[in-house]
Amino acid sequence: SVASRTVKAPKKAKTVRVRYSPKAQDAVDGPVPVKCKPGSGSLFKVARTTKVTCSAEDTSANVATASFTVTVRKKR
Repeated sequence: SVASRTVKAPKKAKTVRVRYSPKAQDAVDGPVPVKCKPGSGSLFKVARTTKVTCSAEDTSANVATASFTVTVRKKR
């Protein structure tokens, strides 16, 4: 799981690139790949909170999903 987070943007920025690396672990398969929308490294708008939804699928086609928020604020 990934915790919601707040990012500080440079004073004149309109967007900020935010990276995150969620991980998923399956009891049988071990670590499984995680896909998020928007993906890590995406641009997020300043003064806005965006919901990120991630999913992971094991080799048996079991899917787990989780979400968190990214809030971008201007530096003061």
